[in-house]
Amino acid sequence: MLYDHGKKNLFTEGTLQELCLGLHSMCQGAEARYFNGHTNIKDDKFLCFGVKGIMQLNKRLKDALLFSILSYMTNSLLGAGNCAASIDELYLFLTNLTAIEYIRNLMKRVRKRDSAVVIASQNIEDFLMEGVRELTKPLFSIPTHQFLFNAGNTDPRVYIDTMQLEEAEFELIRYPERGTCLYRCGNERYLLQVSFPPFKEAMFGTSGGKCQTPSGKLAWSHYCELLTISDESKRSFYEKEAVNSGWSVRELKRQIKSSLYERLLLSSSDANKEKVLSLAQKGIEIAQPADIIRDPYVFEFLGIPENKPYLESDLEQALVMQIEKFLLELGRGFMFVGTQQRITLNNTHYHVDIVFYNKILRAYVLIELKTKKLTPEAAGQLNMYLNYYAAEVNDHDDNPPIGIILCTDKDGVAAEYALGGLSNNIFASRYVLYMPDKEQLVAQVEAVLKKWHDKNDGNQ
Repeated sequence: MLYDHGKKNLFTEGTLQELCLGLHSMCQGAEARYFNGHTNIKDDKFLCFGVKGIMQLNKRLKDALLFSILSYMTNSLLGAGNCAASIDELYLFLTNLTAIEYIRNLMKRVRKRDSAVVIASQNIEDFLMEGVRELTKPLFSIPTHQFLFNAGNTDPRVYIDTMQLEEAEFELIRYPERGTCLYRCGNERYLLQVSFPPFKEAMFGTSGGKCQTPSGKLAWSHYCELLTISDESKRSFYEKEAVNSGWSVRELKRQIKSSLYERLLLSSSDANKEKVLSLAQKGIEIAQPADIIRDPYVFEFLGIPENKPYLESDLEQALVMQIEKFLLELGRGFMFVGTQQRITLNNTHYHVDIVFYNKILRAYVLIELKTKKLTPEAAGQLNMYLNYYAAEVNDHDDNPPIGIILCTDKDGVAAEYALGGLSNNIFASRYVLYMPDKEQLVAQVEAVLKKWHDKNDGNQ
């Protein structure tokens, strides 16, 4: 193919050369082993429009190019028929009302001509740009086959409203580690497992769309935050947990600021060098009930003044109002069941403050809130609730329920005697309404590790 420099061309020679080289690489060159047999770039019946860099063009040239593409697609889809088209990076077309009308027209009429159009975009923010939100929302009211994936860092309420989802539908794709997508068409709903075919797995990672290394799962903004941590073990822990828990950059910042790493070390009754190495290399491993406990829990997101009196009901209501942030603080695997869950024994009604289910441990987690110091009575009451859940609520494949008493303070000796000897898993943890003093927590961790070192040295 020769480039005619004498004509006034729409594309530059360099742009056309890059496009042709890319197609050649996919069909015959270095990438052919991944794409051959898995693409329909085989003959002149397939046409690919490359629009890389189009947003940098001036508006008139950009619109002219988009309309040329859409006109060609319309003629093929609705004129000739029996044709399929795909529009990737849809946001390129969302800055012009006429272009949006083209696409809406295609979506409404293609099936009558035995044609199909596939529209894809990886960022919901593309549909929320100023001036196009009202124009693009009707696109999702047209009966189509929709494949919806995890919303990433997008506000759930925005995602639900834009894609016109029910909250129950959004819950199915809330967590990225599930590797699933929601299929919708009319009244049909299916949850599909996402996996890479072998040729893409060789290029991008293991099955399920998961990358082989943490660096493939975190954005550059995540690493900008991680690079502010000088301690290698601590930095490695936050990197692993950001991947394992699917933290956004904002959530990662919050966990670092709340000293999650130090709190986990202090929550362990056997904090030692092995615990430090395990957190750094693997992140949080949840294999037993004690693994989900943190001490203290940090509820700074509630905005309750530190010295202001409040009732247990006020604390419960505030936590439920901020349930997403509460779940983030609790850790992985927690699913909210409800508040004030009634238990009836001999015509007497009792109520569990908050109930969760942990899908990793396959166990109910009952939480009792106390606005004062831990008391033995609180442990006895929660023990009764756990016995009831084990006998009356648990399914046959559920593990024994877990109880957590959240209190403002606890005496180590009193807690040991109050909780010791019980057959149920009951834990007592403090909570604070403010960000903990990082330097103080670091000093406590260093003191615990020094004590462990001294003890080991004495045994040698």
